[in-house]
Order: sequence, then structure tokens, then C-alpha cells
Amino acid sequence: LTRISQYGILDEELARVKLAKELYSYRSLQTVQQRAFCLGFWQSTCNDFQQSFSRLTSLQGVKNDHIIEVAKDLLKPEGRLALIGRPKR
Repeated sequence: LTRISQYGILDEELARVKLAKELYSYRSLQTVQQRAFCLGFWQSTCNDFQQSFSRLTSLQGVKNDHIIEVAKDLLKPEGRLALIGRPKR
């Protein structure tokens, strides 16, 4: 987390994430039912079904500098929590 806050992620990692998200988005629109669900989701959560079309464009605009800025804001050491799970015997 500290490394991401200081240096961001590798360009290859960012490109891979963008491609995977784009591929997932297109695959989720294969059937009429999936398209209806997607449009309904964006209409009910953002009150704007057109968000389903513009979010990929926004995603492509994400740069490593944006990741560093958000990581510095959200991934602060004082906000971390360690949780240890132990199986019930």
C-alpha cells in the first residue's frame, strides 16, 4: 500500500486493468436481459442510464497520477486494519 501511495502501479498493470474492465463491460451486454439489467442498474443508482456508456471513456482517462493521489488519500497507515481469522474448533 505504501508503494502504491508513493509510486502508483506499473503502466502494464494499469493497461491490463483497463482492458479487463472493458472486456467485462462488453461481455456483460451479450444478451437482452443483461443489457436491460445494466441500463436499469445505472438508472436506479445514478439516475442516468447513460453512465453505462460514459464510464468506460472515463476509465480510459485514468492515469497513474490519479492512482497515487487517491491512494495517498485513502490508503493512509492510520486507516489500516488487520484482521486475523481463526477457524472455530
